[in-house]
Amino acid sequence: MAYQRSDKAKQYLDTNVYEEAKKRIEHTIKVTDDRIVGFSGGKDSLVLLNLVKEVYDDLGLEEKVKVFFLDE
Repeated sequence: MAYQRSDKAKQYLDTNVYEEAKKRIEHTIKVTDDRIVGFSGGKDSLVLLNLVKEVYDDLGLEEKVKVFFLDE
C-alpha cells in the first residue's frame, strides 16, 4: 500500500506501485503521438517494457511497442 507524506502523519492510499505505474504509462500513451521505450537489457528496463506491453494490451492497441536498445 502506498502512502503520501504530509507534515502531520503518513496517509495511506488504496493503491500500489504496480497500479500507479500502469496509470502513468496509460496517461503517457494517451497524451503523446509517438512513444519509444529505452531498453538496456537490465531488469528495470525489462519490467518497464513488460508494463508498457500490458497497458497496450489493456487499451486494445495493436501497434508494436517501439524499443530503442542501447548496450554500452
